[in-house]
Amino acid sequence: MTDAQIFQLAGIVYLCVGIGIISSRDFYSKMIANFIDNAAAYYLGGLTALTIGYLLVTFIMTGSRTGWC
Repeated sequence: MTDAQIFQLAGIVYLCVGIGIISSRDFYSKMIANFIDNAAAYYLGGLTALTIGYLLVTFIMTGSRTGWC
């Protein structure tokens, strides 16, 4: 999977989340309020972000021969 495909997939996910927020604003405001009050959600959110970031960097670095270029 190339970095362009990864960003296309991320774009589709962001588009779906954006449409969901526009269509059901009350649900997302309640969800964010619950997320702020829950310490475990902070931990899992951060752990998920770090894991996905690590995997992205690892797969991009594995696929290119010259490093970051």
